[in-house]
Amino acid sequence: MEVSSHNDWGSFAIERFLALLAAAVCLILTVHIWQVLGRQQAVWPIPALYLIEMLVLTATVAAATFRRVPASGILTWIGLGAISAFCVLAGFSVGFLYVPVAVLLLLTGLLFIRRARGSPLIFLGSAIVAAMVQIGIVLTAIRILSPGPLS
Repeated sequence: MEVSSHNDWGSFAIERFLALLAAAVCLILTVHIWQVLGRQQAVWPIPALYLIEMLVLTATVAAATFRRVPASGILTWIGLGAISAFCVLAGFSVGFLYVPVAVLLLLTGLLFIRRARGSPLIFLGSAIVAAMVQIGIVLTAIRILSPGPLS
């Protein structure tokens, strides 16, 4: 997707800020959750992998947005889809704490679409595919690492 070349620095500056804020909020949440969970139960492997994944996703989006990587828009929407699925799947534990991160990524993605003047369908589709992949990964990891009957 070609981003318009005329001066949209205000919108881009807000995109950068929101992407960096999403990564910072995610880092703070993850460190706090890890500290709390670590006192109550073993954090490795499943919870830790999910928490690390959330950090990697938001850090990737922030880095791509900040550096103006051409694929930053699609990466933002992929990150949004995966984190949104995590919010729903882990909703009864820590997932809802990540809703602000998802909202920040949504705003970042919407600003990108506005600035790029592109069709939101491609981006929405990538978010949906990423959410489905995230759900598949979570269910597969649970099945492999906890092979007993699900009740």
